[in-house]
Amino acid sequence: TTFFEEMTKCNFVDCRSLRFYPNANHLTVNDVVVSMGIISGYADGIAKYYKRKESSLFFLCGGVLVALALTMIPSLLIAALKGESLLIMGVPMLVGLLLGTPLVMRYRLATAIRPPDALAMMAVLWITCFVFGMLPFMMCGMTPINALFESASGFTTTGVDVFPDYTVFPDCILFWRSTSAWLGGIMIILIFMFLMPMVGGGTSTALGNETSGSSGGDY
Repeated sequence: TTFFEEMTKCNFVDCRSLRFYPNANHLTVNDVVVSMGIISGYADGIAKYYKRKESSLFFLCGGVLVALALTMIPSLLIAALKGESLLIMGVPMLVGLLLGTPLVMRYRLATAIRPPDALAMMAVLWITCFVFGMLPFMMCGMTPINALFESASGFTTTGVDVFPDYTVFPDCILFWRSTSAWLGGIMIILIFMFLMPMVGGGTSTALGNETSGSSGGDY
């Protein structure tokens, strides 16, 4: 009785409409309907409990983590083909999926995104990429500072690196370094296409700065 009273407090079912019989042959249609109401109440309560909350920052952070984890698959395959340690790329992939998947399942993009929110989303995008992208470098023995610098250099397509000697690093890390630069170029385009218009203005100017020298002219 206490169990069904607790269910009544949650507005699942009305306990007064329940009837119990020791023999299943005595069940009536009303009892079946009531039982279906219990199941439906549970399902509705679970759906409301797990309904995704509105948070663009958490959703973006989770989505970036999952996406970056998936882009590590080619590097993981290279490590397997070359006989290198699978932990170098496997551990960061696992971390990204474990941290990112709950955020994507729990949160969703906001219906209306204000300019301050768009700026915060850009900051979260870059910081998440920098911090998560440094994990493979740290797995190879780099210090956190050098790994963060290498990750930021790749995602910002700067091209500067702190590799003392390329021959001492496995091929999967070199491929991930190239992948981060490729992803960084794509992210800049996506920012111009989606996030910058939310802030308002400056999109064409910023794009022109990124493509300076491509249209020819006097130098």
